Order: sequence, then C-alpha cells, then structure tokens
Amino acid sequence: MCELTIALKTLKRPRLLTAAARHGLPPYRRERHLSRILRQDSLPTPRKALTKLLDLETEMNARRQQAQNDYCIADHVAVLTALMAEARLLQSAPPNISQRLEPA
Repeated sequence: MCELTIALKTLKRPRLLTAAARHGLPPYRRERHLSRILRQDSLPTPRKALTKLLDLETEMNARRQQAQNDYCIADHVAVLTALMAEARLLQSAPPNISQRLEPA
C-alpha cells in the first residue's frame, strides 16, 4: 500500500483535469465504470484496480503531453475519477480487506 500511496500523492496533473475528475466522483459506480475503463468483466480488488489504473493513467498522460491524436480527455478524466474513487475505497476498507476480497 505504501508504494501506491506514494504514487498517488506524487501524481501531478493540470488543475482543470483533476477538478473535472473530482466532479465525476459522486456519480461514480464501481461496477459500471471500472469494468468499462479496465475492459474486463470481473472487478479486481481495490489494490489491483489502483495498480492497473495508475499504469493506464501514466500512458494517457504521456499521450496528453505529446499531443497525440489518440488522446481523449474524457477517457483521461474517467481514469482519474476511478483512481480517486478506488483510493478512497481502499482507505476506507478494513486493513485486510484486499486479502479477503482476493479470488480463491
């Protein structure tokens, strides 16, 4: 968790991008949004989701900085929103929740 916390705390993005992501938090629904963003049917644990989302966001941010044609700001906002929501979920969970939620 410590590595994830450091990665999240050191994430620096434009204010407008993070503000848009924060506005997406109230309507965020893990089952609906996370499965679409990660393109998988089964939902990972919050810890695994954060790892995947961080990788995805890093790729998106690189495309943003390079002004690539395939960059989509709406997708970037959705990923940042999911990152924020999953981080909150992990913080509010009991200490060993990720181990209890792991598939057998």
